[in-house]
Amino acid sequence: MARQQVKSKERVEEHGEVFTNEREVNAMLDLVKQETERIKEDFELLLSLNVFNSARMNDAVYKFKRYEDDSLSYAGIDKHRENDKVGGFDTVITRQEFEEL
Repeated sequence: MARQQVKSKERVEEHGEVFTNEREVNAMLDLVKQETERIKEDFELLLSLNVFNSARMNDAVYKFKRYEDDSLSYAGIDKHRENDKVGGFDTVITRQEFEEL
């Protein structure tokens, strides 16, 4: 039995809600999986060639995490606050060290 693509005009207007067929969802998920695998293989090759500067990558990851934590906190979400370790690109530091950066 085919499901109706649009439930109601009001729900589309208010929430952008439409029904996406399971076949379409699975096709999109397969595409994401294929692209993720391709990117992962490329990334692993670059890692093996020592293309990345670890100090700069760690700095970038920690800066992003600080921005992410501040943004989440603003929204009332404390996603990482309970963790006593913070992971970087190729290293892990304590929460206290992270807060002191």
